[in-house]
Amino acid sequence: LAMKKLFLLMIAVAGLAACTVSRQTAEGRAAKAAHVAQRVGEKLDSMRFRVDVNYIYPRRGAARAVDFGYGIRLSGDTLYSRLPYFGRAYHVPYGGGKALDFTAPVGDRQVRRLKNGLTRVELRVTNDEDRYLYVIDVFDNGRVMLDVTAQEREQVQFAGEMVLDE
Repeated sequence: LAMKKLFLLMIAVAGLAACTVSRQTAEGRAAKAAHVAQRVGEKLDSMRFRVDVNYIYPRRGAARAVDFGYGIRLSGDTLYSRLPYFGRAYHVPYGGGKALDFTAPVGDRQVRRLKNGLTRVELRVTNDEDRYLYVIDVFDNGRVMLDVTAQEREQVQFAGEMVLDE
């Protein structure tokens, strides 16, 4: 009987220890999420951020993983776009042109907080080939959905992450 009580006491102590560890890890995750959300907010407020893209979703065809090195960077009033393009082009220069690999000044910019945890940045950009609308949906966890609409090309979407350690 004493052995049974000792065994139950040990199980109870182990259960309490597990609950304490679980609460500490949940608190740690919440603190980390709050820190990431703060960094994302700072980047959006300054309008100086970089997004590394890892998936492309063309209008036609299957989604594809994208190699390292593709993304966009916003530095004040300048957009640096280095994105792959898969899709139909309507009127482009001989050889395909620049597609979505260019640097251009931002003509018009809108930033809206859509709902808790999501901010939308809309950038209108024009270069010597086309006019573009970049719609950047940034979540508080740093994940990004990017939708690019061009006048002379089919719409294309990307998924990626905001770079926070710069």
